[in-house]
Amino acid sequence: LQGLFCYRIDKSHVLIGGALTDGGSAVEWARQFLNLHSDCAFMDCMDQVQALVNEEYEAAATSDNEHLSKSKGAQELVVAPFLSGERSTGFRDGATGAVLGLTRGTTSAEFFKSVLEGCALRLKAVLDLIIASRYEQASSVTPVIIASGKAMENNDLWRQMIADSSGLRVIFDKDTEEATIRGAAQLVAFALQATKISSSSSPDVQTFILSSQEEEIHPFKTSEPRLAATAFYREKALAQNAFISAIAPLFSITSLSGERIDQLSNNKNK
Repeated sequence: LQGLFCYRIDKSHVLIGGALTDGGSAVEWARQFLNLHSDCAFMDCMDQVQALVNEEYEAAATSDNEHLSKSKGAQELVVAPFLSGERSTGFRDGATGAVLGLTRGTTSAEFFKSVLEGCALRLKAVLDLIIASRYEQASSVTPVIIASGKAMENNDLWRQMIADSSGLRVIFDKDTEEATIRGAAQLVAFALQATKISSSSSPDVQTFILSSQEEEIHPFKTSEPRLAATAFYREKALAQNAFISAIAPLFSITSLSGERIDQLSNNKNK
């Protein structure tokens, strides 16, 4: 599918996935941008973000449309978190970060919440494409997200956002430190074992070998998706996609402007 990478493992298997440039780095940038240098200031902001998320969820769960409308009006920011460019799903050259909806009344907590949401929604965009490709293969296995890294371990709120926005269970495996490297090691183990099997073996036999390399998960922290939250994150995802599509033509212009400034600066220094 367009927007994902696809690597061939062998003649019978491919690896499909996506890559984001900004995740934990975007959250750290927002913390520095808002001058939340001390742990006390950061935790105070996170408490306010949690209160905003709780208010939004409770309004949606109770179908309190008036309350939800007020909540949205106070904090409806849309973020394109392309601080270091964009990989999946658009791979747009010159993509930069952008925010829609800032006003004089926007608070630090509302801004920080929108950055967390922006990153979670880009991950949802990747996951939606991966799940769509699985349905094409008629897979009956219920997908889950195996999370790793300090950001996912320490930020319970963000991990819940990802579960809610994706509609998938997020599991933090206590034995997983470098999930990508471990996944690559599993594929190597599969390839080594597969060489012992005749090249005439059926794909079903090879798939059995691959599944036998799967490791047992040892859940340390688990975040379950909430249906009411998944519904309003679906709307947020549509708004983010529309925003990105609207500003995408400007990426090449700003990129060229940046190159022109660099050229002028270089000429001046000569």
